[in-house]
Amino acid sequence: MADLNELSDAELSEMLKTYGVNVGPINEATRRTYERRLAKLQAEEPAPVSQVVNNVDQSIDE
Repeated sequence: MADLNELSDAELSEMLKTYGVNVGPINEATRRTYERRLAKLQAEEPAPVSQVVNNVDQSIDE
């Protein structure tokens, strides 16, 4: 997986939403907080089923 700091704001937002996080605006002041939150969620929980399915679908389409 790519480093979280390489994700676009939209990608970071979508990944957080897969964990049920209510995401506000992502900007220079909030981005690092959201990156840390996502990293913590990824370390604590397996990827939600919808994310796993999307990753499989993407690799099949490529």
